[in-house]
Amino acid sequence: MATKPLTTNNPRPRRIVLASASPRRLDLLLSADWQVDVRASHCAESCDCSHGPEALVLENALRKWSSTNSAQPDICILAADTVVWHAGEVLGKPADRAEARRFLERLSGTSHEVFTGLAMGFPGFTPRLCCERTLVRFHLLEARTITEYLASIDPLDKAGGYAAQSDNGRLIAAIEGSLSNVIGLPLERVEAEWQALGS
Repeated sequence: MATKPLTTNNPRPRRIVLASASPRRLDLLLSADWQVDVRASHCAESCDCSHGPEALVLENALRKWSSTNSAQPDICILAADTVVWHAGEVLGKPADRAEARRFLERLSGTSHEVFTGLAMGFPGFTPRLCCERTLVRFHLLEARTITEYLASIDPLDKAGGYAAQSDNGRLIAAIEGSLSNVIGLPLERVEAEWQALGS
């Protein structure tokens, strides 16, 4: 299938179908003045990281995109998948607070990578696929800091068990790359792919 170009002399409305129930992704898109129709994908996601984190997030983003239907074929669908990659392993969403604590203990004083795969395109056409990587370095965390942090957020729906958007320097010492990617959606890449779809 070909990638559908947009051909119009008028400015394109920044309207998109978001194949995700993530409130962080929705908030990011709304903050960037997108019009968003949320249609969460409920497809089975792969956990196979044998080919690396980039292949994993791209596969899951494509699965989500392919399983999401849009009643309007002229509205672009955006699907994304984000993982935390540390010491050769994926840290996904923790099963409980005990696992969230173990994640933060592992990340303490070290660097890790956040990968987000994007699938973006129109129904009936081949979507564009891309991956964004951001390097994140944590402070060395005391046990009390971790306890207080976990008491202040809900870590169970967050890859790696932490939230970059409300960190305020408590955990994160430095970020190299896109901050919005660590939050859950690299807005810069979304914009670039949107422009490419209209070329």
